[in-house]
Amino acid sequence: MENEILQLGGPHLKECKCCGIEFYGRRNQKFVNTAHKAQYNNEKRALKTEKLKPIFKRMRTSYEVLNNYAKNGKLGRWMYITDLIKEGFDANIPTNLIKSKEDGAEYYKLLDYAYRLSEDGTKIIIQKVND
Repeated sequence: MENEILQLGGPHLKECKCCGIEFYGRRNQKFVNTAHKAQYNNEKRALKTEKLKPIFKRMRTSYEVLNNYAKNGKLGRWMYITDLIKEGFDANIPTNLIKSKEDGAEYYKLLDYAYRLSEDGTKIIIQKVND
């Protein structure tokens, strides 16, 4: 079957973009079957997202730190940021900037938490965000 060409119901000689096997198929057909199409697209997407993995990892770690502080009842009060940094928190991750309705202060939003740094950058306050 090594040199055999598959007949899939079309008059056009094609080469599968996934595995390179030759087959006869429709004019616009690029893959032998849907499994090959899915595999090809999954590999293509994995290559595109490879650059984002380190950023997502930092975001996930920072979120977990914020979530642990929330579970320990430490929301709404100023704490030293060095304590969070020791646990893996990164204040420089890409986040959304939101403004507090109460006092107009700017917070960085990471999923369902928002945090604000003190003027001198040594302390942090964390709030739970209700969208």
